[in-house]
Amino acid sequence: MTSRHHYHAKRKSTMMSSNKHTAKRRLEFPLHALPEKNKKCILRTGTKSLLFINQDIIYNIVSRLTLKDAVRTSLVSSTWRQLWTSYPNLCFDSPTMLNLKIGSGSKRTRHRFIRRVNAFLESHAGIGLRTFQVAFALDNKHAKYLDRWFRFALASKATEITLNMLPEIDRGSTQSWKGAYTLPFHMFDRQSASRIESFQLVFMSLKLPHDFYGFNSLRVLDLQRVHISGDLGLLLSKCNALESLSLYRCFPLQNLKVQQPLHQLRYLSFRECFQESLEFDAANLAKFEYSGRAPMDITLGEPINLKEATITLLEYDDTLEQVFTELPKSMSSVETLFVNTHLKTQRVDISGFFGLRGQLELVWYILDNALTLRSMSIDPRVRAYHRAIGYFEGLDLDIKNGRKCAFKFIPQYDYPNVQIEIF
Repeated sequence: MTSRHHYHAKRKSTMMSSNKHTAKRRLEFPLHALPEKNKKCILRTGTKSLLFINQDIIYNIVSRLTLKDAVRTSLVSSTWRQLWTSYPNLCFDSPTMLNLKIGSGSKRTRHRFIRRVNAFLESHAGIGLRTFQVAFALDNKHAKYLDRWFRFALASKATEITLNMLPEIDRGSTQSWKGAYTLPFHMFDRQSASRIESFQLVFMSLKLPHDFYGFNSLRVLDLQRVHISGDLGLLLSKCNALESLSLYRCFPLQNLKVQQPLHQLRYLSFRECFQESLEFDAANLAKFEYSGRAPMDITLGEPINLKEATITLLEYDDTLEQVFTELPKSMSSVETLFVNTHLKTQRVDISGFFGLRGQLELVWYILDNALTLRSMSIDPRVRAYHRAIGYFEGLDLDIKNGRKCAFKFIPQYDYPNVQIEIF
């Protein structure tokens, strides 16, 4: 009995060990062992089952990795050696290619960056590309390499292209505009131009051909520190799908007029381009941002969906008249208007101050930003003129509330350099 019992226990133990080994072997399912495309495999682990449909899952996983990690997958197995060559999101910058935050200071560093990008593109399959980005301080002296990379992006059917010749970390650079890289528009054909959905250019030169067919699928256009030759308005008129347009320190743009309606445009931003007039027909515009000089002639058509507008006037000037008279004409439907400006006014006279929140915020803003202001008078009485009834006074209750609010929230001791009179 003892011997048979021992044998039974040993056999049971062996079976349990075997089951554990089998279970462990079932759980050890290396990712590179997934079946080829269009084949199916069901992996069972205990009571659970996982269904792997095809090898597209692997490509999807790899595409979510960083470029460095995608290249490292070639070490997993021989079957994974070429996976990264179809990586869809290429980003060539100093951290990725040189392990440096700033790598554009020396001629040697630039050459090392160029060599590595060239080597990478020679190994890439040139298929399935979605995003192509170069962020490195290069200029027209490196045009033969940049042209080659740009041609690769177009040939690989990239839909999102970024060429940043002045990375964010080098924005303090004093590089000359004369040496800026010129985008080779002649490389575009109708098919490649119609594929582009997002285009960002930083510190470059654009020479726009008059007969260019435009970007039919372009949704996002972002131009920063770009010297523009030619008619930008004509180009934008041929971008019917445009949803977001942003220009920062681009010149010369004294008068920008887009002839055709941009019905899809939702976001429009012009910052420090110092143009004199801006004319768009963007009925569905939802957000507008402008920073520059005043006065500024802005025409946006009839943007019935405009929710928010931010206007920053950079010069020291008496600009409140334009803010309250000219801006509402072009943005009559805006729900929220932010105005940032500097004043050099020496005397401000306010009447009809009832103590409304908006009135109080306007007074605070003037007191805080009018650097040369010496006196301000605040009168709760309405001393306005109406063509039908002439001058008229406010209600007694409003006058009482306005005076009480002014004394409470606009104390003289907070503004010692301004003589404040409250009537």
